[in-house]
Amino acid sequence: QPSTSPAGLPSISNQFIPLDATNRGKLLESEGEYITVIGQITQVHNSVTINHHPYVFYNFGDFREHCFTVVLWSETFALLLESGMKPSDFENQWVAVTGLVSLYTNNYGTRPQIVLESPTNIEIISVDEAKK
Repeated sequence: QPSTSPAGLPSISNQFIPLDATNRGKLLESEGEYITVIGQITQVHNSVTINHHPYVFYNFGDFREHCFTVVLWSETFALLLESGMKPSDFENQWVAVTGLVSLYTNNYGTRPQIVLESPTNIEIISVDEAKK
């Protein structure tokens, strides 16, 4: 059971210690925590739901190996476009993303993910910043 703040929000236990997007085990252990993850987006997947709502997956590795993924559902996707950015602007970029870690499980396995609430919660950073 994740701990919560007095306001009932998830605790920010790793606020000052970002996790590496390739550390799948640690990300799986962080379910329910509000954290910052740093890594390189290796694949941008755009599609639409069965109801024709656009969405984007930012994969930090091979999705077939259940890598860490950032999910932008249609509302956040629209906000990203309104900010003047395109989903493809993030491909192969190093980023810092902050949000609540959840797990997505399907027939192929479980992947750690953050469903992005706002485009302001993802920032392109330099390789040097990522290595700190």
